[in-house]
Amino acid sequence: MRLAPLALVVLVAAPVLAQDEEKKEEPQDKDEAKLLRKARRLAEDGEKEEAFKLFDQLASQAQQKSHTDTAITALEEARPCAPTPEDELRVCRSLGSLCMERGDHSRCVKAYRRAAKLAPEDAKVMNSFGYALHLVGNEDESLEAFEKCIALDPDCYEASYSLGLAYRLTGHAKKALRTHQKLADAAKEGKLTIGWYFSWESKQMKKETSQTGANLASAGSRTAVCELEVAVDHAFNDDLEAAEDAISKLKEGTAKDDLDPALQVVLDETLRALEIRPQHLQLRYLVALLWDAKGEPEKAKAELEKFSETEKKIRPFVKKAREKLGEK
Repeated sequence: MRLAPLALVVLVAAPVLAQDEEKKEEPQDKDEAKLLRKARRLAEDGEKEEAFKLFDQLASQAQQKSHTDTAITALEEARPCAPTPEDELRVCRSLGSLCMERGDHSRCVKAYRRAAKLAPEDAKVMNSFGYALHLVGNEDESLEAFEKCIALDPDCYEASYSLGLAYRLTGHAKKALRTHQKLADAAKEGKLTIGWYFSWESKQMKKETSQTGANLASAGSRTAVCELEVAVDHAFNDDLEAAEDAISKLKEGTAKDDLDPALQVVLDETLRALEIRPQHLQLRYLVALLWDAKGEPEKAKAELEKFSETEKKIRPFVKKAREKLGEK
């Protein structure tokens, strides 16, 4: 999960307008189009199970050809035809994954919400549901999903990482710090054995790098990212000295190949937070520290200059406020 408290815009359309209905996509591949039409006819005739088989077949074929839109269409139409809850769950999970890959986060949430209803005791489903909610900016419900995931599987460290971010974004900075500190301890003990991949969310990282994200394949990089999150949490708790000390120690004691991808991940999260919360001055100072740790002093200097300019702008207002409060 990534740092992205997005604002949601709800579009309300007049329910009587037929043209507002979602248009069903027609695949460009002739064989796929033929199969889709056949499946739809079976569904309309009430032969749901046979229709499901064809929709499922089409989705599989489309994915093999990287025809993601067609696969999504097939899975969406397969779901109401599923003969068993297990089949529906499988379809929802595949649909959620494809929509997340495509960047269609609203449909992703819809798919995983249904999956969570079908399998409320499945920790992996809850983890995916929580991340999907995060991607649309629903941090409160995302937090609940991650808490449930960890209650089901305390060793789901990926969910613990995301839970810490959710705590941070919902104003529970101390809980975020405790969660990430516990995760950092687990990383040092070698418990984070599976590699993590993070897709970029900030505009700056998407623009400036040719990669789509960072792969934390080594144990050292996963330990580093957890410790960096602890540093960020210190900043959110208004303890900038602790944040600076933590980053400095990491820079001195972590191999460059481990630290660089971890720094990219946390930079991306912090830059995204700054895009959403430009008034949060601690974030800009923190971004400067991270750029400096990454060996990019010019970018660090630019952030500090922005920080200083912001301070100059608000200085007269702070002075007036103090005068009204009777302070010197």
